[in-house]
Amino acid sequence: MASEAYATLELTRRDGSAWITLDRPERLNALTGEMYVELERCAAELAADPSVGAIVLTGRGRAFSAGADLQSYTDEVNVMDPHSIRDRMRLIARVVRAWVNLDKPTIAAVNGLAVGGGANLALMCDLVLMREDARIGQNYAKMGLVPDMGGTYFLPRLVGRARAMELALLGDLISAGEAERIGLVNRCIATDSFAD
Repeated sequence: MASEAYATLELTRRDGSAWITLDRPERLNALTGEMYVELERCAAELAADPSVGAIVLTGRGRAFSAGADLQSYTDEVNVMDPHSIRDRMRLIARVVRAWVNLDKPTIAAVNGLAVGGGANLALMCDLVLMREDARIGQNYAKMGLVPDMGGTYFLPRLVGRARAMELALLGDLISAGEAERIGLVNRCIATDSFAD
């Protein structure tokens, strides 16, 4: 159930931290225009809250985020209008900037599948913790697309150019253990202790 202030996110504060849960489990927390707007607004709200010292981002259900909701995209963006596409790309860029520029530590708690924009949503956080049964990947090439949401920026800085090219061009999902081994994420956490 979403919080009062947000339709697609749940925001809770506890012990000096804020927990944001992507809350569209029926769509594997796929990102919509409304969710991008709420992620930007939430970042601004938490940046201005002196009681929040750290921010945790996670997903409800079996996925962290399956990336862009392509079903809603065609309703929200006129793909025949370059201005409509540009406006969506600018919104996504604002979300990435808002999160990267937060002056509080951000932690992605990747609880399940993190694909495409969902993977890059995690990678824009300062620390990335993955549950051992989670998978992460850049599936853009399989759809004839280029990574967005900062993917082309974050990937080579995290894993080097060669591995970034492999992840981006092959689009394969990798395990949490492999993601930790190559330096894509900070920690692979055992499933039974992940919630703690």
